[in-house]
Amino acid sequence: MASSAAYPHDPRVCIWPVYINANATLEEGRKLPKKWCVEDPQLQEIMDVLTHLEFEFMIEDKTYPRDLAQRGRIRVVLKNAVTGEPVNDEVKTRKDLLRKLGEMIPNLKVRKEGKIKHPGWMDIVEPGTPPAGMMPAAVAGAAASPGGGSGNRQGNASSSKKKKKG
Repeated sequence: MASSAAYPHDPRVCIWPVYINANATLEEGRKLPKKWCVEDPQLQEIMDVLTHLEFEFMIEDKTYPRDLAQRGRIRVVLKNAVTGEPVNDEVKTRKDLLRKLGEMIPNLKVRKEGKIKHPGWMDIVEPGTPPAGMMPAAVAGAAASPGGGSGNRQGNASSSKKKKKG
């Protein structure tokens, strides 16, 4: 049997923009009360705040499991790997970080100037990728096919029922 050392734990926390999106419901993935959230946070805004707070972070090209159209998450190092002490004394947990993001994003210059839409994070990280808002080809193909991947099973259920003559 393998020891627990064979499966090292990644100490970074995951941050998806939907976690602090005031327009999202709890079922869609929001983690905080709306009073601590912001409308449609962008990955670039989260990165700006994390840079200001001097956190080490990394962007990953992942899709959010509850909504495959949402791409991109951020992995943040909250604690020193050697000592286990928090990197920032104000932010000790993921929930503290989410609250801090919700507090600081509205104060960003781009938000105050009314420019809340950034170019897609993929344009910043990977030049030459589709513009922001474009669905990945695999998701777009599944959504375009009839009954495939759309999550709407009503059409299939109603076609299997026999119609009454009357």
